[in-house]
Amino acid sequence: VSLQKGPETKKSVLLVLDPKRSNAINIGMTVLPAVHVIKAAILSFDEFAISKEGIEKILTMVPTEEEKLKIQEAQLANPDVPLGTAEHFLSSLASISALTPRLQLWAFKLNYEALEK
Repeated sequence: VSLQKGPETKKSVLLVLDPKRSNAINIGMTVLPAVHVIKAAILSFDEFAISKEGIEKILTMVPTEEEKLKIQEAQLANPDVPLGTAEHFLSSLASISALTPRLQLWAFKLNYEALEK
């Protein structure tokens, strides 16, 4: 767990992920809608909010149990410090029950609809 201060804002953020993983998530997030939109879309299977490619991208970014635990521990240890961007994204995804099966089912449904046409 590291606290990093931004150059201009002087605010600390919690960084608990491996830098490579964090960077990959931040890059992946650039092609996705905002975190709150993603969560709502996954819960309601809103295919207008997230494309099939977006679903497949999110499947590669699903947090592991270890990552979930590290983020939770860091939040408990530093409740006043906000999470880094990638950590916040994974924390939001982790709050969705049965995330991986939901995404896999959704991707299958979209693939099936494409095959049917």
